[in-house]
Amino acid sequence: MRRLFFLVLMVTGAALSAQETKMNPEKRTVKWMKQTEIRLAYSIPDSESFAAELIGGKNWVFEYRYQAAENPEMTDDEMTEITGFEIAPTLKNRFILKDQQLEKAKAYYLLGCFCKDRGYKRINKGIIRGTRINKRVWLIDANLSIDTGSGMIQKKFKRRFTLSAN
Repeated sequence: MRRLFFLVLMVTGAALSAQETKMNPEKRTVKWMKQTEIRLAYSIPDSESFAAELIGGKNWVFEYRYQAAENPEMTDDEMTEITGFEIAPTLKNRFILKDQQLEKAKAYYLLGCFCKDRGYKRINKGIIRGTRINKRVWLIDANLSIDTGSGMIQKKFKRRFTLSAN
């Protein structure tokens, strides 16, 4: 009887461990916001350490967010990337931001993860093209080079950004 009990227990345990873990899928979110600005808050003046905060203002802010697939049963495997920038509403239907113009647009990249190069980085190399499709939608095409501190990475995306209620 004991052997039968242990046999049933082992088979049940093997069946449970063989079940496939359901991954949370990757997600991409794109939006733009009116009457918003990016405030770059430096923790130490004249340093490279900063955080980007979205605050009320007169500009338009665009945000591309990527969240990698993650295993809910694994600790610290989460990874999020955010790319953001702002433009003046006077750039009505088209704009191009290139290299130094990206700094003026407060372009930033955030890598949120439990990894070496995490944190905010300024973007000052590359190009972002914007074309207004209608009152609520912009087509944004970006090809950016980002210095992570331990090397350069390329970020490319071409997406329709929809107006958000903030």
